[in-house]
Amino acid sequence: RRGHRPPCRCLEPRRPAIRQLWESGLFRLRSAAGPCADFELDVEKTWSAGIKAEVLGHGGEVEAKERKSIVTKLDQLSDDWVRLRTSTCRDHFDRKMIDAETYRKRVKCFDDRLDEQRRIVAAARASDLATAQKLAETASGISNACK
Repeated sequence: RRGHRPPCRCLEPRRPAIRQLWESGLFRLRSAAGPCADFELDVEKTWSAGIKAEVLGHGGEVEAKERKSIVTKLDQLSDDWVRLRTSTCRDHFDRKMIDAETYRKRVKCFDDRLDEQRRIVAAARASDLATAQKLAETASGISNACK
């Protein structure tokens, strides 16, 4: 076919430890800044300024306080997620403080925490404030859960 190129395999890692991360899907080329950049983009898919405005824009004055509380919790969870996910990545790739297996386990934990945030956002977007509030109150603290 015209214009069809086979996938570039030139970026595949050659060393066994990196190849294992590559094959597990944990190693992704994120940007020119390295593997620990742009985690904000992962959170942005779940909790963006547009979604936040949508959540705050639903309902009447009676629900406004509840919505603001949920939004505040989601802002905190998102900020913590990005900060700690970046720190863990740097601990592995830059500082060499954690091995590949520990890194894999922590990434799985962070993915689970991001799934919790998705459930809170889904409930808030559906105007199910009681469920969103309950999920937000019981959301696992990232700082303690992913160590």
